[in-house]
Amino acid sequence: MTPVEIIAHSLSVVAVILTLISYQLRTQKQIILVLTLATSLFIVHYFLMGAYPGAILNIVCIIRNIIYYFKKTVKPLAHKAIPYVLAVIIAGLGALSWTGPETLLVLFGLAINTVFMSIDNPQLLRKSLLLTCTMILIYNATVPSWGGMVNESIAITSAIIGLIRYRKKREA
Repeated sequence: MTPVEIIAHSLSVVAVILTLISYQLRTQKQIILVLTLATSLFIVHYFLMGAYPGAILNIVCIIRNIIYYFKKTVKPLAHKAIPYVLAVIIAGLGALSWTGPETLLVLFGLAINTVFMSIDNPQLLRKSLLLTCTMILIYNATVPSWGGMVNESIAITSAIIGLIRYRKKREA
């Protein structure tokens, strides 16, 4: 393994740990903040691995996360069109960074996730992660990004745990 690969994989390990923590948090803002840190590390990881669509599209996700984090305090960021504009930007950058059909997985996964993250419902976000993380898991298998595959597997598992932990109690 080269020094660049060692650095890339080390960054992905830290990002995986942050992702695991994020889905156990209670509020949308907490989840978004920690996911932004993890995504930042994965951007560098993908660039070092030569997986440019994953890196470029995750840059849009950082911008998305910042917008969503501040949407309650900065009114224009709460506009209904914002998630769809971001999804279109993701689609455009996905086309520009096209490396093959696997690009569609990360493109659609991140675009769908962008729309669901705009809804202030942590349980709905966790449900959407089951689909979008599966798509990105498959993308990571094609790159291959071992850290990305572990991250998405843990994210899926963690989202399921979060769904169970925060489910509404059924009345008898």
